[in-house]
Amino acid sequence: MMYMGYSVLPPELLAHVFDYIDSKPDLLSLRLACRQNYAFLTPRIFHTLKVHPNVQGLKAIEGITVRSPHLARYVQELVFVEDEKDGELPTTGSKVSIGQRMFDNIAKFTSLKSLRLHFHNKYDEPDESEYASGGSTYLRFQRAIFDSIERSLIRGARSTCGTRMPHNTKPTLDLLEIVGMITAANEVFCDEPWQQLLSCLKHLSIYTISPDQEMRGGHQHEPYVAFLAETLPSILIPATNLTSLTLHFDQPAHPNWHRSWDDIHFPNLTALSLTNAVFDSLEDDETEALDGMELFISEHAETLRVLKLHRCWMLCWYDTMTEEPRFWSRVWNKLQCELQVLEEVDVTLRPTPYARLTEWGYMPENCECEDENGKANPGGGQGTSLPDGTPRTRYEEQLDNDREALEQLMHTVDMRKSGAYC
Repeated sequence: MMYMGYSVLPPELLAHVFDYIDSKPDLLSLRLACRQNYAFLTPRIFHTLKVHPNVQGLKAIEGITVRSPHLARYVQELVFVEDEKDGELPTTGSKVSIGQRMFDNIAKFTSLKSLRLHFHNKYDEPDESEYASGGSTYLRFQRAIFDSIERSLIRGARSTCGTRMPHNTKPTLDLLEIVGMITAANEVFCDEPWQQLLSCLKHLSIYTISPDQEMRGGHQHEPYVAFLAETLPSILIPATNLTSLTLHFDQPAHPNWHRSWDDIHFPNLTALSLTNAVFDSLEDDETEALDGMELFISEHAETLRVLKLHRCWMLCWYDTMTEEPRFWSRVWNKLQCELQVLEEVDVTLRPTPYARLTEWGYMPENCECEDENGKANPGGGQGTSLPDGTPRTRYEEQLDNDREALEQLMHTVDMRKSGAYC
């Protein structure tokens, strides 16, 4: 009986066989065994490139973009990870230089669809003035990475105008994930190369990192407010093709105070995840405008299928039309009526889901909500009591209603998904 080898096996079966091999060196060796392995394994081996900001990471990228550029077209996902395993924190020029060089040729990854930037998860600043001036070493390192990506995109755009590269070789990302993004103003995202790259995105995830709140003061202080008012909108506004958006704020964030958010809309958005977002009413007597965050969700009611809200706060303002405090139950009831195509809702509120804004930022609302005259007042007064005599605030009394409204929203979503809701 003649031995046929595995050259006659269908690609699906070969893929299943190679899935059992976890060692990349072994796959590289198999890739060189024959032409069939080379053609089959090359796209699989170089599909995802994971690098750290060190010499080894630089060699891995330059080994493809400089010494073996024919392999660059196989890279579809680039994962940049900066963690404690790297040892040296971004406090020296050498590490900044390595980071820049790693992204100098990112435009050569012409098939790149996913870019994940995972910066260090610890962020300490020597003093507040250095942070406010934008001169910290942590911030310089991040900006060096973003600037390097922009320079590479510019060089790539120039190459497409020449004769050596066709016009369709410029990378068009589907996914951008930035973890550990420092909450400071950064104008690089306003530049045309970044704006064009952002306009292609379908999936965007941003996880912020800020200095200690005790050092920074309230969220309304610079530079956190500059990040919410300038940097974040400059990233979101051009990304009109998004289908999923994740905004994970490490500190309570109130983006709807800034008019630039009025221009943000995603016609195809199907999934939205918000962490540490602050809701409030701030209704206008003339326009009766809704809270910006709630309005942002409502404006995507026709397309939104997945909604996740984690550790969000309701700010203790009073509605200007009713002079009544605003409760979460109102939000849940409104979303239940408006989000007709919603298929999944995931809500994790804080133990105390209401907050006041103080000079030191957001604080849980745990004070009385009526004064001695019985007038609604989040700052003091006498409320009702629990069975053991412990005073209850007006907001604490509302928690049961909030819980029931949320359960009704989730029940309605489940019924709609199963087709049992009319």
